[in-house]
Amino acid sequence: MKRFDISLLRILAMLMVTFTHCIDPYIFGDLSIWNFGIIQISKYRQIQMFIHAIDIPIFCFISGYLYEYMRCKHAKYSNTISFLVGKAKILLIPYLFWYIFICIIFPERCSIKGIVYSIDHLWFLLMLMWCFTFASLTINFWEKSSPSINIMAFILFSSLFTLFNKFNLLTQLFCIDMFILYFPIFFLGILFAKYHIFTLIEKRVHTALYFVGFMLSLFALFIFTSDNFSSYTLSRLMGIIITIICGGYLYKIRQKLIFLSNPILKSLDENCIGIYLLHLIIILFLFESNFVIQFMNQHTIIAPILLFLTSLLSSWGTSILIRKTSIYIIIR
Repeated sequence: MKRFDISLLRILAMLMVTFTHCIDPYIFGDLSIWNFGIIQISKYRQIQMFIHAIDIPIFCFISGYLYEYMRCKHAKYSNTISFLVGKAKILLIPYLFWYIFICIIFPERCSIKGIVYSIDHLWFLLMLMWCFTFASLTINFWEKSSPSINIMAFILFSSLFTLFNKFNLLTQLFCIDMFILYFPIFFLGILFAKYHIFTLIEKRVHTALYFVGFMLSLFALFIFTSDNFSSYTLSRLMGIIITIICGGYLYKIRQKLIFLSNPILKSLDENCIGIYLLHLIIILFLFESNFVIQFMNQHTIIAPILLFLTSLLSSWGTSILIRKTSIYIIIR
């Protein structure tokens, strides 16, 4: 049976990621790869951090959740080697293809060492490959461990980024730093699927509690959103809580989400990864135009919205076309 709750979470995360990239030029103009001559707006930084505390955690959570759900519910991924080879095709082939593509079209964004340090939004693919690899290679530990041991493992994983950051042990090589940052959320998704937590709380939590918890978490996230490291850590925690609340509520009403079987929404779900890979490239193409730059500077509120709609629709359409060809693997 199609998990419409997961589909909706994936769509929402993809839309949030796409939008944040449309306001990034207003935030990171001091970085060479974002220096397009667009004015800086400090308020957009808080909006970007607010959204970013939710969007990537959702992607990581549902990736871990689906890994364990498909493994247990549908008896998949029993062969670790074939599983990792399959994930390498899905994640590393698009990574290499789009890395080369970006380097050819936008050489100023690339460097020789960039292929092992990633570039732009492609880091997500490397990070996710690390998550699947580590989870599958340690399956004998967490599969046989008690819930309390696995919870302790989650807490330990969650502490590593702060610890490594404090002692300057993090490295961007192959996006290992991003793996350390986001694997705990991936692992949390595994635990939710393994212990059927959404099923356990489905009848025990009233709909009103989801709403109250969601609003309180959003308010707390707004309060904690800043560049201060302690506030950043708390905002990440709020992002995880919001992800869990949204996941639990959508699981509770999953039978009411049949509207997602609509061909348009179904297509949007199927092309989420394609949209993720293509939208930023389209944005970079648009920034080659002086007219677009001037419009972004003159209409700082409407311009990001129009950029979002343009990049979303064009990347969606392009993804649909590519999926119909023999090279569809570059956007899987």
